[in-house]
Amino acid sequence: MGYLLKLQSASTNTRASTTDSNIRFFAHPRKPNSTYLLNLPLSLSPKPFGSINFKSSPRVLYRFNLICRTGSFDGSNELNFESMSKSPENTGFDSQSNEGGAYNHFSSPSVKRPFRSAAWIGAATAASKFLGLLREILLAAVFGVGPVATAFKHASVLPCFYTSVLGGVNGPIHITMATTLSKLSDKSGRKLIQNTLYIVFLMGGILGALVFMLAESIIYVSAPGLWILTEGQITREIAISQCLIYLLMRGGNAISPDDALFGGLLVSAGASLGVFLQWLIQVIMHEKTRCCFFSISWMEVLKDKDVHKFFELMLPAILISGMAQIASFTDLYFASFIPGAAAGLSYAHLLAMAPLGVLSSTTVLPLIPTFSKLAKPSAWPMLMENLKQAILLCTVIVLPVTLTMCVLAEPVISVLFQRFTFGSAASALVSSLLICYSIGSPFYIVREMLVVVFYALGDGQKPFLSSVAAIIFNAFLDWLLVSRFYLGAQGLALSTSLATALSALLLLYLLSKKLNGFSNEIEFVAMVGHLLQLLACCIISGLSTKVSYKMLRHPLSSVTILRFWRLPEILSISMAASIGMCCFYLPLTLLHFPGMNLVKKLFKTLIN
Repeated sequence: MGYLLKLQSASTNTRASTTDSNIRFFAHPRKPNSTYLLNLPLSLSPKPFGSINFKSSPRVLYRFNLICRTGSFDGSNELNFESMSKSPENTGFDSQSNEGGAYNHFSSPSVKRPFRSAAWIGAATAASKFLGLLREILLAAVFGVGPVATAFKHASVLPCFYTSVLGGVNGPIHITMATTLSKLSDKSGRKLIQNTLYIVFLMGGILGALVFMLAESIIYVSAPGLWILTEGQITREIAISQCLIYLLMRGGNAISPDDALFGGLLVSAGASLGVFLQWLIQVIMHEKTRCCFFSISWMEVLKDKDVHKFFELMLPAILISGMAQIASFTDLYFASFIPGAAAGLSYAHLLAMAPLGVLSSTTVLPLIPTFSKLAKPSAWPMLMENLKQAILLCTVIVLPVTLTMCVLAEPVISVLFQRFTFGSAASALVSSLLICYSIGSPFYIVREMLVVVFYALGDGQKPFLSSVAAIIFNAFLDWLLVSRFYLGAQGLALSTSLATALSALLLLYLLSKKLNGFSNEIEFVAMVGHLLQLLACCIISGLSTKVSYKMLRHPLSSVTILRFWRLPEILSISMAASIGMCCFYLPLTLLHFPGMNLVKKLFKTLIN
């Protein structure tokens, strides 16, 4: 479980009832994309703790407040980025919250570009994804998609779910806590933090003990194919050993079972050691904050109404936000019958989710306070309009990236992974899986945005039920595509994308029905027209990317000065991707597509 750290509010606004004047944020030190990095120089280290000084925590909170307002909207029902970088009046604050001449953090003349803070989050997230990719490249080069890599994926699925999905930034604990704290006073918020820390730590200890004692049974239930396949028997022994060592922590093909077992133990031990050191640093950092703790008893914790509300919202949020990870349990169940499928799915999923993680940290996270502010029924029309524009902005950014990954999947995988043990067959497998995962990428970011809105409205039931339906649908598709259509690992990746799309569309329907989002046929027809325009631009961009890559590959390979490592291939991919991006955005600009105005405003605000 992620160890929650509190950045105390330094607001001096006179009205205690105003939620904007008392924002709290939880930074997860294991994640380089945490907001506390806004006060730090960006480093290539995945654990940049050396330069942290918690005496400057008010400044960190101040800069985070700026980010929280980057997605704020003015009265024109339009995402207004430029005005937010010019005047403090359009930062989304309630004008009444600063009556009486109280100091407003956002009126500081030294702050001219609040979006710079959001850019720091994106840069830090990109660095985090790069380091994770580097780790996977090393594992792929040494172990490929053999039994060691496959066993590591089976053994680490539960620890990854606990540490990254549940305890990470933008995870259910983080989002639920941020939403709950925005409605509480400072004293009640500190008490809620302390109570939840005790409960979460206790739950983590119990789960850890269960995993340690039931390691073999967990592997037997989650990966029954390892008891059937010849290669699976080797993988099974490695996975059980890794599950014991890798307790609640994240993290060429062997000649003999003994060598494979040693390699698996080495990988899991290294991952466990890294997570333990990160946890130790978090404890030290928490002590430096000198937070004021209350004297409590377990009976008081169990009777605390704020704790009840928090867990009532968090428990369904665990299933909602972790749907992709929970669906991976069913994927790995069927993948255990396919040699090398688990490792291939892991490599492809990492590449597909990397750009989405950057966009989610810079777009979804700052919008949490904004959506919470518009949660009142009187503000629902504005909330729906702002949500439509936010979804349109994310779609316009995600689609060309996803399309490029699909068209250039094979050369990208070849450049990144194909070396030593990772051969051409493994490269072909992972590239096909990447295409299947990329199909669901736009729906993933839309679903995250919709879930945040439901949290802000205090409605956790509808997202919970939609996630249950999507998980059941994913399990059914896994069985259908693997057992009946014999699509193998590609069927597993495709079922995950289709389940994500179903969840996003269902949530959009429920939310639009609740907020009366599409009140007439004109709005619905306009939305369909925008989708058709995006589809046409995707076709043009995809064809231009594919043709450009084929035309550039051979001429660049014939240049003698470029025959260094894989430089011709890298240049071909980069140039083809750039051409494809231009062919996507140019028609939208000529057609005066509404989303392009938002992209231009966002880009200008970031670079200025």
